[in-house]
Amino acid sequence: MKKLKNTLFVSLFLLAGMLLYSCEKKPARKQIFLSLNFDHRINNTKVVLDMQYYTNAANNKYRLNEIKYFISSFRLYRNGAQINIEQDNGIHYVDLSYKNTLVWDISQNIPEGLYDSVGFIFGLNEKDNQSYRFNNPPESNMGWTQMLGGGYHYMMLNGWFYQADTMPLNIHLGRGQIYRGNTRDIDSLIGFVDNYFYVSLPKSFLVKRDRTATATIVMNIDKWFQEPFVYDFNYWGSHIMQNQPAMQMLKENGHNVFTIE
Repeated sequence: MKKLKNTLFVSLFLLAGMLLYSCEKKPARKQIFLSLNFDHRINNTKVVLDMQYYTNAANNKYRLNEIKYFISSFRLYRNGAQINIEQDNGIHYVDLSYKNTLVWDISQNIPEGLYDSVGFIFGLNEKDNQSYRFNNPPESNMGWTQMLGGGYHYMMLNGWFYQADTMPLNIHLGRGQIYRGNTRDIDSLIGFVDNYFYVSLPKSFLVKRDRTATATIVMNIDKWFQEPFVYDFNYWGSHIMQNQPAMQMLKENGHNVFTIE
């Protein structure tokens, strides 16, 4: 009887150990189907923050200390069919101050096959651009003033430009405003303009099981100020919130800003 009890105790001990081991096992590693890298260049050279001086098409001398923005509604195309990326609600935040944001690893199950292009919204559309959806920094730091339409900045390019003196440079793109008359007083505000835009980039890549497809999305910052409109810091000034004509110009130029490799 005593031997039976000892045998039962040992069996229970081994079973408990097996259960504990199975609970501690790490979950299976998810496959990354697509890895997107984000690069930032001026005149085909990688951007250097804080130190490097640049000259835009209007001959404005400037430097940058912050580059941050949202892309959303990311999708892939092949033979006319569209695959929507649902991971992270299809939204990715890029910030040069946070290196982890410069890569977006997508582990969503993407059907195998040869894809011919990618597309995304620069900024956030009306559905996604809802105040307080991001509770934590750095995304929460992109909040757009509630009385100016709320939601979030689509982009912040911050730094300095040079006239007779050094001036702050805050190229902020987001929800624009329409005013009654020639004033920008809040009491004269009569409407809003959503300045997001769609970007389509041709890129051939193959998605296969047990293999990660890669691509690099390049923001060519000089083109924000170059084409089709030459953007002059001296004319538009340091701050462009509440200046819909300036934001409209950036929106139009933005269609030429991105390339993919």
